[in-house]
Amino acid sequence: MIYHRDLDFPQDLDLKEGYIISPKYSRHSLMAAKEDKLGIIKPPETITFSRRHIVEISTLDNIIVDKIVVRLNYDKKLDLVLVILLKNNICKTCWLNLKSDSHTTLKKEKYENKHI
Repeated sequence: MIYHRDLDFPQDLDLKEGYIISPKYSRHSLMAAKEDKLGIIKPPETITFSRRHIVEISTLDNIIVDKIVVRLNYDKKLDLVLVILLKNNICKTCWLNLKSDSHTTLKKEKYENKHI
């Protein structure tokens, strides 16, 4: 199941209040960091984030969180978006977003919580 924060996450998801992880970057994520259209990304060695930074959640059985998409401050104009597999802290891919990008084109049909 896939959930998006703009459509509210279910209350029974297995989410912590805060996370501190040292992601392992996949080959794909390292290539994406070098080729991002908004600039070269310096992947952080450690990331600290809370539930409010989580944009998207994928679950294995509708409760256990498997994959998350987090959006973190990168600099004055940009946010860093990371796709992380929580089981092993692998970052699958990453990209930069303008802070001003509010994603008004959200495709609700993609998400389990589209009815909210």
